[in-house]
Amino acid sequence: MPAPWFGPRHYGLGWGLPLRWQGWATLALFVVGLVAARRLVFRLYGLPGYFAAVMLLIFALVVVCWLTSGPPTRGGNGPG
Repeated sequence: MPAPWFGPRHYGLGWGLPLRWQGWATLALFVVGLVAARRLVFRLYGLPGYFAAVMLLIFALVVVCWLTSGPPTRGGNGPG
């Protein structure tokens, strides 16, 4: 498997910060998608449409993270 785009989490479940430029580009596209959804979808479809668009963006981000970095990891539970 090629180098993962996202690193492991230190706390909690999921992926950490991006490790490669592809991960940073994915995260930037996610943020651009959130801004676009706020400006376009919210204006056209209101809060329910915006909520649906955000859920779709989150789902797409999770799929990309999973495909490029493997399943989510469980970080430590803190000191002790």
